Amino acid sequence: MAKGRANLGTAFYINDSKHDVGWETIGFYTSQNPPPGWPLPPFVLDALGLPSLSTAHNLGKVRNKGLELSAEVRFNRYVSGSGNYSWQARPESKDFDVSLYNLPPTHRFNAGLDFDYKRYLGNVSVGYVGSAYWTDVLGAAYGGPTKAYTAVNAGAGVRWGSHAKYLAMLKVSNLANTPIQNHVFGDILKRQISDELRVRF
Repeated sequence: MAKGRANLGTAFYINDSKHDVGWETIGFYTSQNPPPGWPLPPFVLDALGLPSLSTAHNLGKVRNKGLELSAEVRFNRYVSGSGNYSWQARPESKDFDVSLYNLPPTHRFNAGLDFDYKRYLGNVSVGYVGSAYWTDVLGAAYGGPTKAYTAVNAGAGVRWGSHAKYLAMLKVSNLANTPIQNHVFGDILKRQISDELRVRF
């Protein structure tokens, strides 16, 4: 604490789970073994890697652990800031290969500043997410990593009317227009701009 103007936090966790159910593909359709009624030329199957048989299995015991650090600071009555960092270890299993699990980003970081003065307010933040690996029930051909990315966001607004009844804000996410993919087969997210109008009753 700094006379009530700063708050620091830390947390560490170990989470043991068991009996999670996973899927594994053990057979694929090929040009020599097409599915019934296949409408396209058989050689297409050799490129697709279309699963023909999957099986469910118990993934046994899995251990996840991680650490998080956080801070909140009020610099003065108009400006405040916050930040957090988290580290997450690779899942640990004695029963199955770790490739059967989703691997979360090892590092995440966020920091931001908020400004609020009379009629005006605004904020700016930066966030970093490390690379992750995603598995899929359709097999290794449908899983894969996502790239690490850094995104900068900002917003600005103004109040007006009796008792600041109205508030208009302009928000911009991913200012640098960085391609962001949160899942290996997810959408590619780029810059987004939105406006917001609030009315207090």
